Amino acid sequence: MLFDFADIESFDPDGKVNYMELNADDGCSYRKGKNAGNWADEWLARHPDQKMALPASAAHSRPLNAALKGRAFWYLLARLAGWNGVAGRGGR
Repeated sequence: MLFDFADIESFDPDGKVNYMELNADDGCSYRKGKNAGNWADEWLARHPDQKMALPASAAHSRPLNAALKGRAFWYLLARLAGWNGVAGRGGR
């Protein structure tokens, strides 16, 4: 299994835009033409009632990106431990 940060950093939680095609970096900043943005900050601004637990800060990135990486890591560990990927009790 591969824990690919670049894939996690490529998309916001809605998954509709590939920010790597807009030269996104690990801090979630991107450029679209002459405009610059930060997809993590923009997503949080559009979703003020989101329920993800976000860290207060994140080294070399944004809190949303760190939370997404944390979720992906837990998912990876669960699959390596034998979880079949189906939500519910047991799941083996």
